[in-house]
Amino acid sequence: MKEMLHGHDYQKFYSEKQTERMQAIVETVDVVLAMQEERKKDFLRLVTELSKAYALCATTEEAQEMNEEVGFFKSVKSVVVKLLPEEKQKKTAAQIDAHINQLISKSIISEEVVYLASK
Repeated sequence: MKEMLHGHDYQKFYSEKQTERMQAIVETVDVVLAMQEERKKDFLRLVTELSKAYALCATTEEAQEMNEEVGFFKSVKSVVVKLLPEEKQKKTAAQIDAHINQLISKSIISEEVVYLASK
């Protein structure tokens, strides 16, 4: 990720001041939007992969150290996607399937134990 933003300093994101954090996000969004289409797609894909990898190991100490940076890249991606023309916002079949599975897993919640063999 850092290589894709080579030459762009987003260290303001680690500031305690909310305005500086927002400024870092906006400046990075500008950098990403100025990229060539293929590079922009690569950036968005890599942020998605980073998010998935982070989710697998989020509880480890090493991952906790990267929490802010992962959040930063996810924030940048979110803004970039919202600013893209609608035809580029379309989700892939895999993204739709993942979202449906997520909704299903949230909707299936056991409230009580049911004994099927009784009676």
